[in-house]
Amino acid sequence: MEKIVIIGGVAAGATAAAKVRRISATAQITMIEAGPDISFANCGLPYYIGGDIKSRSKLILQSPESFKEQYNVDVYTHTLVSSINKKAHTIKTVDARTGEHKTIEYTKLILAQGGRPVTLPFPGQTKNMYLRYGHWKTWIKLPVISTKRNPKMQ
Repeated sequence: MEKIVIIGGVAAGATAAAKVRRISATAQITMIEAGPDISFANCGLPYYIGGDIKSRSKLILQSPESFKEQYNVDVYTHTLVSSINKKAHTIKTVDARTGEHKTIEYTKLILAQGGRPVTLPFPGQTKNMYLRYGHWKTWIKLPVISTKRNPKMQ
């Protein structure tokens, strides 16, 4: 049986897991996500930042439990991958909440961790005029930050 491990559980990871499930009804799929959520509505972020969407929970599309129910994927959130052993086809993980360590075997490994915003050098950048986000811990604060900074369109 195929054992698919996906590192990353937001947009790319969740999409990969759903695609693998459509291709194979029997594959054992495990998705590892460092953060608390596996799927959120990026397209809703401007509405959250603007105050039209009041609660962060309204942006969450799937929970680990609903993803398991819908796609039969084992989901580990708050979990970091500490090593990948390509020869043995294993990864080692640690649960950031409990410190528990696990070794998970795979036949195929998908890396889908996402990206980080890049700061380009341009005039005015140091004047605290620009907002950037990448991780949910940043965008959750944006409504407060944007109210304090009073940004204007230029």
